[in-house]
Amino acid sequence: MSEETHAHHSHASGSSGNLLPYSILIAALILGGSMVWSANTLSAGLANLDVVANNTGGTTVPPAVVPDTTDPAPVAISVQDLEGGSAMLGDPNAPVTIVEFSDFQCPFCQRFVSDAYPQIKTNYVDTGKVKIVFKHFPLSFHPFAQKASEAAECARTLSGDEKFWMMHDKMFANQSAIDVPDLKRYAKEIGLNETQFNACLDNGDTAAKVQADYTTGTSLGVSGTPSFVIGSGDNGTPLVGALPYASFKSAIDAALANAN
Repeated sequence: MSEETHAHHSHASGSSGNLLPYSILIAALILGGSMVWSANTLSAGLANLDVVANNTGGTTVPPAVVPDTTDPAPVAISVQDLEGGSAMLGDPNAPVTIVEFSDFQCPFCQRFVSDAYPQIKTNYVDTGKVKIVFKHFPLSFHPFAQKASEAAECARTLSGDEKFWMMHDKMFANQSAIDVPDLKRYAKEIGLNETQFNACLDNGDTAAKVQADYTTGTSLGVSGTPSFVIGSGDNGTPLVGALPYASFKSAIDAALANAN
């Protein structure tokens, strides 16, 4: 992802032939200055670029320092500490939990929802082996992500987890249209009380919950979306990116084996 800077040049014609050399000289100076400006701007843009897509298929914010290139030791994360107070899909007593940190405007999150998620739901959630816990991680460069997260939480606050997941599915299915008027329309379509939902969204009633999720994510080292923690009890393993279903299957099966 990058920004392109385009230099714009003006062309002028003189009425006198002997002005031509001066026009050429001036044009050369302008062009040269524009090229220097463009190069400097591009360099600064690359140096300050705060968004990259990693090769596992995730939108990330790179660290402020050059990362260590050695492979880190696996980090165990307490999954049970992350389960409370968030929307859940599946049997609450399922032996394995997937904690998902996601952004409704993130294209890689949408890829996960359309690709791996349906198979995870069919093979593991619907069979009672896995439950999914959703945590919000709206990235600052996605202008609609914060309100989209608030909308999902308004749906949950007003009508429980079922409406949360209905709103979740609506927003990912219509990711290019998740501005506030769109969110209010989706709320009506899934049967929420319009007056109550609109007041919740307009007043920012669930903004604190979204911020709390984001803070939790950053405390765990989450820097991009989608990010996951898969496991049970105190043994959670991080997984990052819109990975293929096979990668999730491997992690889930390992967690199930450890849970038994």
